[in-house]
Amino acid sequence: MAEQTDEDENYRSALRSMFAEGGDGDGDSSSSSSDDDHPTISSHAWTDDSGSIAVTYHLALTAPGHGDTLWNSSSCIAEHLLRPHLRDRMFGPRAKEAGGVTRWPPRRALEFGAGAALPSMILLREGAGTVVMTDRITNEETFEALEMSSEKNCRRWDISEEERERRAVVRAHTWGEDAEKLLEAGGRDEEDANSDGGGRFDLLVASDCIYNPTYHEALL
Repeated sequence: MAEQTDEDENYRSALRSMFAEGGDGDGDSSSSSSDDDHPTISSHAWTDDSGSIAVTYHLALTAPGHGDTLWNSSSCIAEHLLRPHLRDRMFGPRAKEAGGVTRWPPRRALEFGAGAALPSMILLREGAGTVVMTDRITNEETFEALEMSSEKNCRRWDISEEERERRAVVRAHTWGEDAEKLLEAGGRDEEDANSDGGGRFDLLVASDCIYNPTYHEALL
């Protein structure tokens, strides 16, 4: 059992050195600290490539697996969501024809395995109607960290608490579970009443969630 644990940790360290921001899993190098009221949750700062947009994100130090790390793919997706020319490249020139993202910002967005939830924070900043951040049920700190991130960033971007509670939704979700509760979390509006796609999400985000083939079927 101990040998397996050591092997898992070695694998985890190798992944971090290759794909994590800063190479050591501590997020980017701008800042990192713990919260006196939340000793098991760390606070970090991310800045876009232009240096003009800053985002605070929190990580649950007790998160199992790889959820206590900001991965390079999250940063990359965040940059693409911010820049129109990168966004068009990410979604593809035929996105509208294929019924993909037809408006920006999206009415509803859903992030699987959110972890640091950097893409979700950017979506909130960009004005997405509802952003549902999900992660699997592990411990309460995972979800407290997500709430802390949305609270701090919404204050920074002059988004009222009432609006934040409506637009930033945190839910526990394990892949393979009934997704109906996620559709409910996304809410409905007047436009849904006149649409066959009522309650559906316009954008799904999965950042470094498919490294383990064992879970591919459940995610799909």
